[in-house]
Amino acid sequence: MSGYDDYQELMAAWASEYMKPIWEGYQKGAGVDRSAHRVFGTIFYGFTEITNTFDSLRLSETLISIAPPRSKKVSADEYFKYVISTYLQEIYILKERLNAYATKLKRLYERAGKKNEVEEYLVPVFGKVKSVLDGVVAVRGSHVHDSRYSDDELDRISSLALISRNNSSFEMAYRKSLKSARMEWGERMGSYNGAIEDLLDWYFSQIINVVAKSGSVEMP
Repeated sequence: MSGYDDYQELMAAWASEYMKPIWEGYQKGAGVDRSAHRVFGTIFYGFTEITNTFDSLRLSETLISIAPPRSKKVSADEYFKYVISTYLQEIYILKERLNAYATKLKRLYERAGKKNEVEEYLVPVFGKVKSVLDGVVAVRGSHVHDSRYSDDELDRISSLALISRNNSSFEMAYRKSLKSARMEWGERMGSYNGAIEDLLDWYFSQIINVVAKSGSVEMP
């Protein structure tokens, strides 16, 4: 993920350089240039929002591959459904944050006189984000804001879980169905996350051409 990693290193170095004099001034009672700090926040914190969301996607892939907590308060089927629902919701959030970040950078750097760079590198990211993530977001369905994700397979597992709690002869069928679904979703999340890694690599390799100059962030 060279594009993603390069941008992350750029942000980390810039934040360290930017925040050091502010922190030193704060300790001495100096004020903060709020206008400049808003620009910093747009560029830096907009990036960290994206990284946090991607970290959540990778965490979901890990959680789906391991046994759920051993607690009477958390049933395995509900835990499994919750991880899937959270994962799909985070993909939706990632799409929104990628588009919002590119939009804010577009406005900032157009005003700073970098319209040519914006047109060449930033404008194309919107179509790419849409083409890669729309299919995954669509899995979540039109009820994305209203309820957790569900499908026939997950509903069947929930039914088997309920029945098996009252009739132990269904316990084996329940466990086999749950194991099969976990394996299937683990592979699916791995595939989705691989595509998202490629997208982020390309996305940030584009954006860095607008945000940076000679290896350093160019404040608009």
